[in-house]
Amino acid sequence: MMVILPFRSGAHWTTVAACDYATPLQGADLVVGCRLKNLGNLIEPLIAEHTMGNTDHMATRQRIKAALTPNGKLPYFEIGGVRQELDNEWLDMVVKTNTDLVCGHCSFVHGMDPEVLDAYPARELVQVRSGAEPYDWKVRWVESGGKIHGGRMIRPQG
Repeated sequence: MMVILPFRSGAHWTTVAACDYATPLQGADLVVGCRLKNLGNLIEPLIAEHTMGNTDHMATRQRIKAALTPNGKLPYFEIGGVRQELDNEWLDMVVKTNTDLVCGHCSFVHGMDPEVLDAYPARELVQVRSGAEPYDWKVRWVESGGKIHGGRMIRPQG
């Protein structure tokens, strides 16, 4: 599992690309050479415990925060001159993003079971909620090679 680390870029969150894993953490008297990759390695087992149901969201956030603040100061990182504080908002986004990805992957893997595929041979992309900016999923679906069936975005599994 590769932990996704969010980065606020203006009003939106984006992810830190793997190439940015070499970015150093700063501002908390950390061991020299501590980088985002080290942060990902620290967070990964805590997210794994959370997704197995051993801890709740708040406890996971607190455990990550405790691991980041051995001296009471939260570190930060900078990408492109923009500083990302590792505050509560960031911690909440880390826990939510990574938990959602792990749970989605598990759901997908379980959906590949032959009995499940026999009972449910196709998946449908549906919009559950709207974001701050409208997004036309049907246009993207067709541009990506998908087909519309009766106004619905449906694709065979497997």
